[in-house]
Amino acid sequence: MKPFPILVSEDAELDIAEARDRYRAVGTELEAAFRRAVDDSVKAIRTRPNSFPVVHKEMRRAILRKFPYFLLFTVFSDTVVVFGCIHMRRDPEDWKARG
Repeated sequence: MKPFPILVSEDAELDIAEARDRYRAVGTELEAAFRRAVDDSVKAIRTRPNSFPVVHKEMRRAILRKFPYFLLFTVFSDTVVVFGCIHMRRDPEDWKARG
């Protein structure tokens, strides 16, 4: 199967930047590990997006390894759109409106 193109929304970019900045404040190694976790999840989504669970309507969730975040995304016919990088403790009502 051909990999899906991935579009990352502005909200998701901001979410990732905020989390990355928080981890950078703790240490550059932790920031680098967070970046790798995001990249790994994006690669997995690109190759097998329908293997991730649906969490609300058509939105799916890819949990980051070793971090309390997940990527919230939707699979369309020819592309995948990432709507957010959400902390696991965040109120679901806050992110359900993104998709």
